This record gives sequence, C-alpha cells and structure tokens, in this order.
Amino acid sequence: MGKDILEKSTLKVLPIEVIKLYYEMGLVRFNDFRDKEAQATDRGYKLISLYLGIITALSSYIYIKWSELKDELFPLMALLIGTALASAFILMVILPRNYMPKGRKPSEYIPNEMAKALKDINDETIKYKCILSKELNELEKAINEQSKYNKKRTRLFEFSFIIEILGVLIALILFLTI
Repeated sequence: MGKDILEKSTLKVLPIEVIKLYYEMGLVRFNDFRDKEAQATDRGYKLISLYLGIITALSSYIYIKWSELKDELFPLMALLIGTALASAFILMVILPRNYMPKGRKPSEYIPNEMAKALKDINDETIKYKCILSKELNELEKAINEQSKYNKKRTRLFEFSFIIEILGVLIALILFLTI
C-alpha cells in the first residue's frame, strides 16, 4: 500500500482534532474530484448532442444532394468523418467509466485484523487515531485514483476537439483546392 501518511510517532503527538481535520480536508479534495467528474459528464452529454446534430445534418444533406454534389462531396465527407471520430471520443467520456466510489465496503475495514493489531494498546484515543490514520491512507489512495480517471477523461475531451478541428481544417483545405 505504500508509506503511511501519519507515522506512529506523529500519531502520538498530533491531537485527534488535527487528524480529523486532515481527514475532512481530504474528503473535501475527493468530493471536488467527484464534482469535476460529474461536470465533465454533463459537458460530454451536451457535446455529443451537438456532434450528433452535426452528423445528422451533414448525413441528410449528403443523402439529399448526392447526385448534385461533385466538388463539395470530399470536404463534406471530411467534416462528417471528423465529427464522427470526435463523437467516439466523447462517447468514451460519458459511457460507464472507472471511478473511485466514496467510502469502503464493510469487508474492507478488516475489523478482526485491526482488533488483533490494536489489542495491546489501552488508550482509546490512540486506537482511534490509528484507525483514522488507516482511513487517511485509503482516502489518499482514492484521491490519487480519481485524479488519474479525471485526467484520462480530460485527454479524451482534448482529442475530441482536436479531431473536430482537424476535420474542419481538412474540409476547408479540400474545399479550397477543388
């Protein structure tokens, strides 16, 4: 699991209120990551709606004007393909994805092992600090994982925009050269 955030000597010195504060501030950070994830999903739904509207309009126009299109066909197809590829990346953002759930399952608290580890400690405050320290470690891990997931989703948004812009540029180049 890695190094503990709070070492044993630190647990003896810090008041329990400070450890609780660390945990609460960690929850604030984690909740912020989860909020950013929800905002990205909302933006993804809006963007896919826009992209699908463009795809529908382009497809309809190409279908209706197929026999009349000569020079404009390739630029329109470039736009259509670019938008379709951009849509694929946005779909990866909004479809079911990895995320770090809040909290832990009861079985992950391993109470039997924790009881064995703390059985020789008589001070209840120290026991509570030890348990809270373990929770801080889990929260740190959750924050790091959620951060990775959010960065991946941000890259998918970036790829979507880049592909859409490339589709427009290719369409413009084709239109100007034909």
